[in-house]
Amino acid sequence: MENNYGPFLWRVDKKFGTQKAFCEAAGIAPNTLVNYINGTTPMPSTFIMKACELLDIKTEEIGFYFFRPDED
Repeated sequence: MENNYGPFLWRVDKKFGTQKAFCEAAGIAPNTLVNYINGTTPMPSTFIMKACELLDIKTEEIGFYFFRPDED
């Protein structure tokens, strides 16, 4: 099952303007973010926690932004 990262990416764009700017703040390469989103590389919990900090995502909202099933 794949995840729908649409809400996460929307929040990234809203707060940082670009995914590249978010990646710089998160300390990852843009292609790493692409790999996380595409499911090529597992998204580590350390990244999720850093993203929550940068995007002001509350603990109870983590499931909505990072573990939302893709509804094909």
